[in-house]
Amino acid sequence: MDEEEIIASGAQDEPGASRLVQHNHFPSYAPVPDRHLARSGTPGDDSATRWTRMELATAAKGAPHAIALFRFGNSLHPLEDSWSHAGVPDIAITCDHSLACGHPKKRGGVLSHDADITYKHIPDTEQTAQRVYEKIYLLEYHKLMGGGSQPASWASLQPAVYQFAESSDQIWQVGLVRVRSSGSIPQLPQAHSRWAEISLSRALSAPDAGRGDASARQRR
Repeated sequence: MDEEEIIASGAQDEPGASRLVQHNHFPSYAPVPDRHLARSGTPGDDSATRWTRMELATAAKGAPHAIALFRFGNSLHPLEDSWSHAGVPDIAITCDHSLACGHPKKRGGVLSHDADITYKHIPDTEQTAQRVYEKIYLLEYHKLMGGGSQPASWASLQPAVYQFAESSDQIWQVGLVRVRSSGSIPQLPQAHSRWAEISLSRALSAPDAGRGDASARQRR
């Protein structure tokens, strides 16, 4: 096989592409290709935290702080998606059922964007944010990186998370995650800390949440 054929083969590696989608958006230890019924996802399970654990190990070995932070943020995506994409992936009729992944039927199905709309899943939105913040950031990453300033408690962040989750106004939500906090929740949309900006903007689907049923788009 010559170089061109090798490149073309890699570019057309559909199982490899499907594994990347699984890794980033539909965490599961099920092999790919495999029946979609076997590739069910569970919120916050071991497969959902696999990437994060790898990045924590990398940070512990002394990776540059900014790079470690960025990669840690990347690794949270499949953990967060393990809530919005929980269950058996729904598959479009025209797709290969052994490779494709789509929003589960219980969250609207492959032709719907409901899975990524926060106000349709307020309890899941809160659970996602709490798990990422308390169990991953406070207990793992913040401690690993030496602590520093005292981070906000989840109890102080939860009201802002709820405000964010129940809103169907995207502009308001984006304002919420971009404006830094003064330490309380005023009438204007504000989060409580820099971490709240990160966790809310990534974990809670800011780009989609306010676009409504008809015009919502997938956030990734």
